[in-house]
Amino acid sequence: GRPTAAEAKHKNERILAAATAAFVAHGMQASIEAIAQVAGVSKPTLYARYPDRLALFEAVLGQLHGSRPNMDTVITAEMPPASALERYARALLPALTSPEVGAFYRFTLQGSPLERQARRVMIRDFNAAFVSPLVDYLKTNAGGANVAADIDATTAARMFVHQVIGLIDYHVAMQESQASAIRGARRELASVIAIFIGGLRPRADL
Repeated sequence: GRPTAAEAKHKNERILAAATAAFVAHGMQASIEAIAQVAGVSKPTLYARYPDRLALFEAVLGQLHGSRPNMDTVITAEMPPASALERYARALLPALTSPEVGAFYRFTLQGSPLERQARRVMIRDFNAAFVSPLVDYLKTNAGGANVAADIDATTAARMFVHQVIGLIDYHVAMQESQASAIRGARRELASVIAIFIGGLRPRADL
């Protein structure tokens, strides 16, 4: 008979777990046959769900994002920028330091067409999960005492997130553990936030 919804869900979880490990180890050269074997499914079954490596990689990213806090719920429009940005960055740090994200980031910097496609997928999904909620916050507060009316919310949100990424990159480059990298970045957040907020505020001389 046809599998139950629970069985289909469990099968998909096995596929994505096997694919995650394979992508971490081998990048976009991961073997679909090996993934199917580890997941305990046939290649036709896997291809029926995910027609190619890129679709499978996108599903893996979606699962990783789905297991993390919804950034839309981390901050509210009523929070002052300093508090909102600190909460947002602290929620972001574990996602940025996960071994999977680090491995995906490294292999998507390679030069093959498939790896470039994977990088575009990763950037798109990252923006949807981690940048868009901050864009919404800045747009809602534009024109107030702390956020200039003419602020480019999308550029500002991307800049802030990449400033946080820069903190993490430094500590990871020092070969610190995930927990140590997060602690180091948290110590430096106040300076980054102060500099960023200074750029958000309306300028009386303009």
